[in-house]
Amino acid sequence: MQHASEGLGESPQINDTYTKLYPCCRYTHFAIEACFALRQQIEDISDIESIEVNTFDIAYEATAPNPKPQNSAQARFSMHYLVAVALIEGFVGLKDFTAESISRSEMSVLGDQVTCHSTKEWNDLYPQTRGAEVRIALKGGAVLSHKTSQLAGMPGDYEAAPKKFRNTCATFYSAEEMECLERLVKGLPSAEQTIDVLSLVKMPR
Repeated sequence: MQHASEGLGESPQINDTYTKLYPCCRYTHFAIEACFALRQQIEDISDIESIEVNTFDIAYEATAPNPKPQNSAQARFSMHYLVAVALIEGFVGLKDFTAESISRSEMSVLGDQVTCHSTKEWNDLYPQTRGAEVRIALKGGAVLSHKTSQLAGMPGDYEAAPKKFRNTCATFYSAEEMECLERLVKGLPSAEQTIDVLSLVKMPR
C-alpha cells in the first residue's frame, strides 16, 4: 500500500498528457502534420503527381497495407486515405470517417498517388524519436519535402485543441455556441463557478 501511494500528489500526471488531435492511428499523425505544412506551398492539389511517405517499421506495418479503406475502422488506419484527407481538407476530423467521405472520388484519386516506405533513417531514431517525412512531386518537376517528429498537442501545447473542438462539435453546436464555450473554458482558471459552461454542455439537441 505504501508503494501505491508513494509520491501521490507531488507531480500531477495530467501535466504530462498530450491531446490526440486527430481521431485516427497515432502513427499517421506525423505524416498528417507534414502534409499540413506542405499544403501551404501547393496552389492546386491537382498539380500533385506523386506522394511518398517515409516512416518507421511499426507505423508502416500498421497503416500502409490498407490503401483503399471501405469503412471507418479501416480509414483510421490507412496512411493513403489520411494523407489525402490532410492535403485536401487541411484537417482530419470525425466528419472524414463517414461512409460518404470515405467514398469521395477525390480522396481515392489522391490516395492512389501515395506510396509508403519504412526507412533506415526513421528506424535508427526509433523509439526515442518517432516521425515521418512526406515528399510531394509536382507536375512541373518541383519536389517538396517536410519532416515531422514533434506533434502539435504535446504537453504544454494547446493551440490546436480549439480546432479539434470545433471540428468534433460542429454537429451539435452552432458556431456562436462553440465560440461562447471556448471563451468560457479559457476563463475557467479565474472563474468563480462553472454553471455557464455546464448549461451549454447540457444543451439538448
